[in-house]
Amino acid sequence: MFVNELKKNRLIDARTYKKFEKYWAESQQETKTIEQANTIQAEYAQLLTRQNQLRDNLGALGNSEREMEIRNRILDDLETSENRRRELETETASINEKLKELQISQQKLIDDIYGAV
Repeated sequence: MFVNELKKNRLIDARTYKKFEKYWAESQQETKTIEQANTIQAEYAQLLTRQNQLRDNLGALGNSEREMEIRNRILDDLETSENRRRELETETASINEKLKELQISQQKLIDDIYGAV
């Protein structure tokens, strides 16, 4: 790797090399966090589709005793999915905050590295 060669040839000091290492680690963490965000977004989209299907099913039901039982099960499913939707929104906000912090930290490291070279 190029930076290893710079360190080996003493063109950068150990402190600067550690900053590069930290930057690489944070970049890897950012990649994993983005993957998490994408997974959550996919689940969220599927959940919204499922909720729409449940609402459509509710609208199609009549008033017979059997349909009332089905209605209650659908309402239970809808409530469960709504709770999950809220959890996903909370997770999304947390991940977005984490990404923001990583990006700020990476920018500081870049500024430090190029200020030190």
